Amino acid sequence: MKAFLRQVVDHYLDEPYGMDGLVFVFPNRRSIAFFKKYIKDALAERGSGKPVLAPVLLPVNEFFEKLSGETSADRISLLLELYDCYTKLYKKAESLDDFIYWGDVILSDFNDIDKYMVNARGLYTNLKDYRSIEANYDFLTDRQKEAIERLVDHFRQPSQEEQARGRDAQGNFYLLWQLLYPLYESFRERLRSEGQGYEGMIYRDLAEREGDFLPLLQQLDPMFKGCVFVGLNALSRSEATVMEKLGREGLAQYCWDYSEARSLSPRSLSAKTSNASPRPSSPKSEALRFLRKTAMPASTLSACLPQPGRRAS
Repeated sequence: MKAFLRQVVDHYLDEPYGMDGLVFVFPNRRSIAFFKKYIKDALAERGSGKPVLAPVLLPVNEFFEKLSGETSADRISLLLELYDCYTKLYKKAESLDDFIYWGDVILSDFNDIDKYMVNARGLYTNLKDYRSIEANYDFLTDRQKEAIERLVDHFRQPSQEEQARGRDAQGNFYLLWQLLYPLYESFRERLRSEGQGYEGMIYRDLAEREGDFLPLLQQLDPMFKGCVFVGLNALSRSEATVMEKLGREGLAQYCWDYSEARSLSPRSLSAKTSNASPRPSSPKSEALRFLRKTAMPASTLSACLPQPGRRAS
């Protein structure tokens, strides 16, 4: 059976309009490298001799960045900006050297919060009322709740060394926790004013954007006809939201890399999508499923969210 990416190449080269005006979006640059190779191989086999204009090929993070108009800042710049915001909120802030480790953890948390479009204000509930977290976070698994409990227990009593130095670990921890939401807000505002962002922030801003996406996509290709998402899986909430919006505007096509058994299963994406059904089984289409210019229902997107899966490579 042909490789999934080669099947995608053959499908679009066989279309009357070919790949003209299409923007292909991939999980990573490795997928793009293979896709380029398959285009070259397919054209050589066809032997038409006609020049073909290369389509726009982008990894999903770069695609989101270009649409948003924000620049993804590097890790060091983000840490420095975060520390500056932190010192403005907390006048007794530790040195930058001591902050680096925690700053990196905070950046990762902020990134996940935005990628999965979590309510940051609700998440950073004051730990002094720990029972309110226990009551409001029913969506957490037992294992996640145990992890939070262990973390809280760790800070409930200062160690002997800290007591000797006159430090209250619990108080310091609560203070830091209380600062996290104001820090999250001020950090995002600072980056937005500079036209920068971290990956999760860029994804969330695009997902929450109101208005037509067509003008943004035409900046990628003046002859834009549609974007094709190839082999994406295990989507974050923000990725799924953007893909759904593009589908509703008739601007997106989707190529899912699923086996025949899963595609024909009642739980498969194709089975959950109206106006789309699995193609007949054949060597050419066995692993390739298309949802062509149709809106992506919420049920379909939910099937893409955190579950065992992979992205094409």
